[in-house]
Amino acid sequence: LSYLLWETMPDDELLAAADAGELATDAQIEAQARRLLADNRARDTVRNFHRQWLYLDRVLDEDKVPEMFPMWGSQARASAKEETLQFIENTFFNGGTVEDLFTSNVAYIDPVMSELYDLPEPSEPWEEVELDPSERAGLLSRVAFLAGFAHEANGSPPLRGVFVMERILCEPRPSPPANADTSAPQADPERGPMTNRDLFEERVAPSACQGCHVRIDGFGFGFENYDAAGIFREVDNGLPVDATGFADGIGNDADYEGAVELQTLLGQSDVVRDCVVKQWFTYATGRPMEPADTCQVEAIQTEFAASGGNLIELLVGIVTRPEFRLRSPGEG
Repeated sequence: LSYLLWETMPDDELLAAADAGELATDAQIEAQARRLLADNRARDTVRNFHRQWLYLDRVLDEDKVPEMFPMWGSQARASAKEETLQFIENTFFNGGTVEDLFTSNVAYIDPVMSELYDLPEPSEPWEEVELDPSERAGLLSRVAFLAGFAHEANGSPPLRGVFVMERILCEPRPSPPANADTSAPQADPERGPMTNRDLFEERVAPSACQGCHVRIDGFGFGFENYDAAGIFREVDNGLPVDATGFADGIGNDADYEGAVELQTLLGQSDVVRDCVVKQWFTYATGRPMEPADTCQVEAIQTEFAASGGNLIELLVGIVTRPEFRLRSPGEG
């Protein structure tokens, strides 16, 4: 309990409960789990899990073309990561759900993030604000994701689309052919203006690419309203942005326009909610899922759905399972 929920050794109260045999029933374990989750030490666990699950460190290494993005630098990278973590932490511990993670437009900004989000400078270091709901809502319209999964000069629909499939839907990462060109496509000035989407659609037009990219870019093109630094735009290279797509394989498959509509679909998806369970189960057990785990994971998923996708209830559900405290011989 302690090493999962606090990432450190038990406190005196938990040790005393163990010594007294008061961790023998589900109710006793649940009571201690809720106590630990109410402590600020649990916040570090939630931040660390999401940092790893969502690859939030990636944005720290992303460079942008200085002439195009003069505001982008080490402070912008660090602030973007921290902004997403603060959003997750506050959503989680304010009784939030999976749907809230994908649809809430609440944000916590410092002066750097206020510039990137085109908002007035905050009066305190990290101020709670609401982002324009027509432009941004949820995890995937935050700068950390958008700038982290982009090239130096423009966004990358394949990078962003693969992220959705792999991390949000729990699907294996598609493997490109050995000879695939994964560099950012470049416009030819002699051909006239083209949008970023135009360039990527042309790149993957061959039939050999379409088998994967119809699905990948069906998600990835939904983020075309955001440039390489995650700044919202309605025009790309002088042309209107096309951010339409089709969300395929999420259980409530549908056409959508833009990242806000896409995340509404993701937030309501049973597939996404079940994937969140798998991600937390893997983190809690410290190993990949195995076929023998199917029954208990499905039981956790059923309970999680019944809770409305409440994130705290998910952790309580995991730690009260007998499999969490009973390990087979040879397990760490």
